[in-house]
Amino acid sequence: MKSFADLTNYIVDMVFVSDMQAKILYVNDAVINTYGFSREDLLGKSILTIQNEISEEFFKEFWSKAAIGTSRTIESLHYRKNGDSLPVEIHSILIEDDGERLVVSTVRDITRRKRDEMLLKEKNLQLQALVNAPTESLFQIDPSGRVITANQTLCKRLGTDLESLIGKNIYDFVPRELAQARKIHAEEVLKTGKPRVIEDRREGIVLKTTIYPVFGQDGRVESLVLFAEDITVSKKAEEELKESESRVRKKLKTILDPESEIEDLELEDIFDFEAIQSMMNDFYRLTNIGMAIIDIHGKILVATGWQEICTKYHRMNPETLRNCLHSDLELSKGIEPGTFKLYKCANNMWDMATPIIVGDSHLGNLFLGQFFIEDESLDYELFRRQARKYGFNEDEYIKALDKVPVWSRETIDTVMTFYSKFAKMVSTLSFANIKLARTLSERDGLLQTVEKKESKFRRYLESAPDGIFVSDERGNFTDVNEASSRITGYTREELLNMNLLKLIHPESLDDAKEHFRKTVETGEAEGIVSFVKKTGEKGYWNVRAVRLDDTSFIGFVSDVTDLLMSQEALRKSEEEKSLILNATKESIVYYDRDLRINWINRAMSKRLGVEVGDLIGKKCFMIWKAGEKCDDCILEKVIKSREQKKTELTNEMGEYWLVRAYPVIGPDGDVTGVVEVSEDITERKRASKKLEAAFDALVRIASDIVSAKDPYTAGHQKNVSDLAVAIGKKMGLNYETLTCLKFAGLLHDIGKISIPSEILTRPVKLSNIELSLIKEHSRNGYNILKDIDLPWPIADIVLQHHERLDGSGYPNGLKNDEIRLESRIIAVADVVEAITSHRPYRQALGIEHALNEIKKNSGILYDPAVVEACVQVFEDGYLLTV
Repeated sequence: MKSFADLTNYIVDMVFVSDMQAKILYVNDAVINTYGFSREDLLGKSILTIQNEISEEFFKEFWSKAAIGTSRTIESLHYRKNGDSLPVEIHSILIEDDGERLVVSTVRDITRRKRDEMLLKEKNLQLQALVNAPTESLFQIDPSGRVITANQTLCKRLGTDLESLIGKNIYDFVPRELAQARKIHAEEVLKTGKPRVIEDRREGIVLKTTIYPVFGQDGRVESLVLFAEDITVSKKAEEELKESESRVRKKLKTILDPESEIEDLELEDIFDFEAIQSMMNDFYRLTNIGMAIIDIHGKILVATGWQEICTKYHRMNPETLRNCLHSDLELSKGIEPGTFKLYKCANNMWDMATPIIVGDSHLGNLFLGQFFIEDESLDYELFRRQARKYGFNEDEYIKALDKVPVWSRETIDTVMTFYSKFAKMVSTLSFANIKLARTLSERDGLLQTVEKKESKFRRYLESAPDGIFVSDERGNFTDVNEASSRITGYTREELLNMNLLKLIHPESLDDAKEHFRKTVETGEAEGIVSFVKKTGEKGYWNVRAVRLDDTSFIGFVSDVTDLLMSQEALRKSEEEKSLILNATKESIVYYDRDLRINWINRAMSKRLGVEVGDLIGKKCFMIWKAGEKCDDCILEKVIKSREQKKTELTNEMGEYWLVRAYPVIGPDGDVTGVVEVSEDITERKRASKKLEAAFDALVRIASDIVSAKDPYTAGHQKNVSDLAVAIGKKMGLNYETLTCLKFAGLLHDIGKISIPSEILTRPVKLSNIELSLIKEHSRNGYNILKDIDLPWPIADIVLQHHERLDGSGYPNGLKNDEIRLESRIIAVADVVEAITSHRPYRQALGIEHALNEIKKNSGILYDPAVVEACVQVFEDGYLLTV
């Protein structure tokens, strides 16, 4: 334990050794220095002395059930003697020392890592918030159309979630025609490197899509960002505005140009029909005579006193409505200006119409109706048939009919003469004067709008979070907003009696003067200066100044003191991290999800012979494989599996590297990057190979010693070894298992060393005692090998290689899965080789006989999967060495 203690005291991490009762048996110096306890405080005490997240019962239950060599790594909170908490990573392993089971735990302080993870989480959340902030679709795709990232708006629009969308082809989510068009646009941006804007109209929706190129380090477009926004409302407003602008221009042209045609205008463009409607409403209340003004397109502009039979019946039924429109537009044609026309409408009631003529253009009609004439009898039966024809309630329809006024012809002439004169008077009014009156009214409205906007603008300035200063050409403040007082500590009145230089810290006076000079000369300037508050406290401003005119300037000021301080703290933190990671001999690289280098330590830079700055942003395969992607990339495996991986790599110089890769998980659970740690294990590997070669030689010597005792079986162990490896390969076993089979095959009969040669070579049938001696060779081999520290369970394999599935084998009569797989493979290889080889008591029987033997007893004596693999090996052309 002394050498162990000396060793652990050189380790930076804390080391604890605990027994199965969760009592602390040993701690290294790092524990004492970190936790503040003395050894007497901890030794013999419960692990609860330093942590309370795991109970003693859980500790005892977990480790009592674990096998020797079991390890686990967890994160937890430990507590110092003063009560302060300490976030730690604990790696524990179960060992056995002199028969006692002990838990050895290496504890690492991860305070800094947790702080960095929190900072990274905040940054990722901010980035995700920025991506999800737009209310329109925002996403990034690679050149083939696979989605790299997207916001929630796109997911909702496509009816899927982000996890299902990432990595999928975006063109599979949209209609085929649109996908083909988008591919053409995307290829154009990939080729030209210039953004492209497209507008689409689909099902009444107008979408504006902008495709932006994203350039890689080599200057080529490596991905595309698409921003799709629904501009239906704005497009409609734009079209309506254009239409309105066109109409206004036409009106103005008609008004101002004496050669313009009045017929280019609509009736509603000329007169103030709201005023006329109001006047006609008053006239109706006085006379009870209804009227309407309708343009030549059938649009009703003024209507008052309409009869119920029209509004409730005739203009509500499609057929009778067509009759109304026919009457309004066709029956009223051909009336001379200043006259009127009396006619019966298509629904069998009397109407009168007089035209509204402006200049020489007929723009509409003034109508009176509906009514009946006193000297005509009312045909009720006609209207009852009409009610039945169009599906009206007959009684209610007749009641509405009875409400229609009945006029004498004298009344008709008087009323229509009045309205004819009214229409002519309206027609002869100068629409230019009317338009002028509306223009003046609009001007007054615009002036009010300007005043409102000025007031609103002032409110915006006062509520702005940043300071706004207005000064004259000498730097004297002429106006400031409320935020200016808040960030300087001066009142508005105090600031209006100050010069801007009084706020500037002495160290920034020259910069401030240069900033003001540049604003005067170029019209604007921006920069950071230090300032002094009223309290004398120093701070920092970001100032953007703009020249309004020759004698006034405006400055927009934001207090960036906290930002600069946090940036400085972060910079120092980054320097400390780099100092630590650059001190290690291991090569460390941090890649983003696209496998671009975000950070690299000095050891890796030195290993590659390239400056750190020249490596940032490059993809991994651009460095390692000269632009060719790896077929079996460990980094991509980590991203897909979300688990740490390790592998061994070699290079052209014969160097061996142990590469460990760890996933970086973001706050949302997604893998955001990979940390790769590479260790040069060349010397270790070479030493291992030398040891392996030496071991191989020793095994072959041992095998040859056995063969020397029994010349009839010379080469038997090597043949069994080679055949067992071939069977293992056919079964898809890994390299470690195949190596185990190789050496187990060479040593499977090593127990025959203890059997007399005359028994091994006797050409006649052996006695029962002699056979018993022969059967002991597998146990003898086990006894020879069991105490040798080998990396494989060869002693157990040798012990079991004569066991059979049905329990008829020896020495222990094991059955089925009680027998190791390696022993089952050696058993089949041993039988096949023995049958095909010459023995002192018989001639060789041949491979066909051997294969028939194992096939006949497949599932009885021999493992069916092993038998099948063995048969396939020989069918593939395998030959035993003679």
